[in-house]
Amino acid sequence: VAYFESGRSNIDPRHLKDVIALSFVDSLYITAQLLCDPYEYPDPHELKRILGNVGKAGITLLVPPSNPMVREVSSGSWRTANYVDFDGKAEDCFSSTSLHLSFTEFHLPLYDGVRGLLDNQVSFLESVVSIHEAGSWVADIDICEALEEVCRLDPQPTCEHAKQLKPEQTLVSVECWDEVLDMPVGVFVARAHKNWIARLALAAVLVQQAERDITVTLCPETVCWPCVAQESLEQKFLWQESSGQVFIY
Repeated sequence: VAYFESGRSNIDPRHLKDVIALSFVDSLYITAQLLCDPYEYPDPHELKRILGNVGKAGITLLVPPSNPMVREVSSGSWRTANYVDFDGKAEDCFSSTSLHLSFTEFHLPLYDGVRGLLDNQVSFLESVVSIHEAGSWVADIDICEALEEVCRLDPQPTCEHAKQLKPEQTLVSVECWDEVLDMPVGVFVARAHKNWIARLALAAVLVQQAERDITVTLCPETVCWPCVAQESLEQKFLWQESSGQVFIY
């Protein structure tokens, strides 16, 4: 893409390992993983083009920060974590969640073998994808790296159970960001049904909290929880209360 857009810059692919987007003139080429539901499987090389730029001359390669920051849960906050039981219903409790792109002061030129052409220079720009809830910052995330660690619940065949049936086992409903950031050990369902932006944000934040030893599982649009419970008994890989399990539904 860099070569065809500029007609000159042939960048060594080894320099592009962490790049999430490319900006040149009036075009932004963004990795498809950032622009779809995390349950989907876009090819690693798949890009989507949108109109826009980052205000830098030449080719700008956007890279995420090495240590994304996460908001600390304040004991004095008016927000509280209630942790009610999951009732099996598909709901979106994260409708106020949004993703934002900003840039730090880290801007590093990359020599691409072309001399004397300022408008064809290549550089890296540290770019922060951040989560906001109703305008308030929640966390910075590295989406592409996080999605390599999530599990995906296979689509289920037709069964005889009623729709949105409450599971027999106790699952805890996660319905706000304070509950996500201060989550104890257990089996939880983060409710962001048909909200791909919130599902993307939830997956990234939960994976980044690796020290909590949480298994993050993305659910398809329709889930039969009794069937999931039965599968867990047969395969012994779900409902891991001792280490933590979160379904993003």
